[in-house]
Amino acid sequence: MERTTEFQDLAARAASRAVAAMPTEAWHDFRTRLATALATVSSGGTAELAVVDACRRQLMSVEADDLAVVSRSVAAAVSEQLRQTLHSSPEIADELRGIAAGQPGNAPTVTQTAHATRRSQVFQAAGNQTIHLESPRNDR
Repeated sequence: MERTTEFQDLAARAASRAVAAMPTEAWHDFRTRLATALATVSSGGTAELAVVDACRRQLMSVEADDLAVVSRSVAAAVSEQLRQTLHSSPEIADELRGIAAGQPGNAPTVTQTAHATRRSQVFQAAGNQTIHLESPRNDR
């Protein structure tokens, strides 16, 4: 019983992460990582990934007014697929834990540095940004 509850929780967290990634630029990397995890199951993960892809197509085709309802429906469908996969292939649990926690996996780390002088500004178009404030540089 404890394992069933653990798998339900893990599947729900991973599904929530999947739905959050579906309409973003992060989807490709997320899907690649999920496909890698699912490839280790006995079926090769093709059918499982097809369900996730169909859910994404459904989410991407919905009007803004219905987005919340469809997002919940898609999350439930992905969660159920992942739960079933976890029961038949519990060896993917560790990888799904990393996915659910938002750990980057094998994704490369990219560091960009930008310097704003005087009254200039630095803009970022997408992704996450960490700002480190330093004292003004006198060499410029």
